[in-house]
Amino acid sequence: MNNNYIVGIDMGSSSIYGMIGKADKQGKLKILASTEIKCDGIKKGIVVNIDSVTEALRSCLEDMERVINLYIDEVFIGIPSSICRLVSNKGIIAISGEEDTIDEAEVKRVLDAAKRVSIGKYEKVIDIIPEKFIIDESYEIDNPLNMKGSRLEVDAKIVVANEIHLDSIYKCFDNLKVGIKGTTLKINAASTFILTKEDKRETIAIIDVGVDNTDIGIYKNGTLVHMNSFNIGGNNITGDIMYCTKVSFKEAEELKFKYAELGRGLEDIELGTKGEEYGLQGNILCDIIDARIEEILNFISDELKNSSYMDDISTVIIYGGGISQYKSLVSIGKRVISKPIYAFNKSTTDLENTLTINSLGIVKHVFNELKISYNKITDNKIENNETEINNKEKKPEGFMRKIKSFLGEYF
Repeated sequence: MNNNYIVGIDMGSSSIYGMIGKADKQGKLKILASTEIKCDGIKKGIVVNIDSVTEALRSCLEDMERVINLYIDEVFIGIPSSICRLVSNKGIIAISGEEDTIDEAEVKRVLDAAKRVSIGKYEKVIDIIPEKFIIDESYEIDNPLNMKGSRLEVDAKIVVANEIHLDSIYKCFDNLKVGIKGTTLKINAASTFILTKEDKRETIAIIDVGVDNTDIGIYKNGTLVHMNSFNIGGNNITGDIMYCTKVSFKEAEELKFKYAELGRGLEDIELGTKGEEYGLQGNILCDIIDARIEEILNFISDELKNSSYMDDISTVIIYGGGISQYKSLVSIGKRVISKPIYAFNKSTTDLENTLTINSLGIVKHVFNELKISYNKITDNKIENNETEINNKEKKPEGFMRKIKSFLGEYF
């Protein structure tokens, strides 16, 4: 596959999400295709049915191949926080470039040095997140490229994953003879898409509430400083509805969607089980869902408090397919967490499907990391159904307008 294409794969607990983009002649990123394939082979971020996941991946890749008219043989994948941990480490090298100038090779060398950490027997380094670079022990910088010095250091967070769970993921791609060109921490990739320039001057908590898991990342000055995950999500709300109303899983999911759409305006509902019909007061269903939302937010609050960054956090951003869709989230969140809460959903963004944030983030993250330029790649003719990503900074007033404008640049 031509290397000006970036294929990002997000393997969630209910669906596989694929996104493909490419660099154009102006060095901008274009999104060419996006797809979602239902899959029940992943639970709590762990592959539990390799055959099921393999077939879902096959369908996902085939959908995108039909759009670009090319065979996809390599991808970048996001790894969930639930099977990862962060390790702090430092890398130090002497500069050997011409005239003591730091080039890309020197940056790669110091990052490789930082990756040499002591980890468990069944663990593997999957990503590195630089916090700061230091030249000649004197001053800190974000990007040392083309600067001069005799010694380069980096303080970094090393992302370490459970190798047993990784092998199950890799096996699914091996079955399809598709190579994994790179791995990245999923929530960190999403931050590339979510965090604006202004956000990177503050301390922000990003929360991905999914079907089975809730992943938490705290970013200080744009760098991940704390990460954790707990096993609770949208399915817990579904389970509560099933238990209280005795309806099926499918019916409980439909009730969740009604609440997401109508909120406290939900009217009384006629339900039927085992041949008997009965009425459910709308406010009771709202109370059931809100109670679980409050519990999830309490878990999030406890994690933020335990992180030692709670006092510094200026904003909590919640995204994903779970509670981010509910109108009551912000009011409950402010009461439970005592911080400004912002939700990525259809009413607050221009993104048609907010469930694609992780896969889109993977593509954007890889694009930024590789610094792909048109001069280094071979162009291919693509059908004229591409959507251009405009990387120009905009400054609308207000956080939500800023987010809507930012997301709008992608679609």
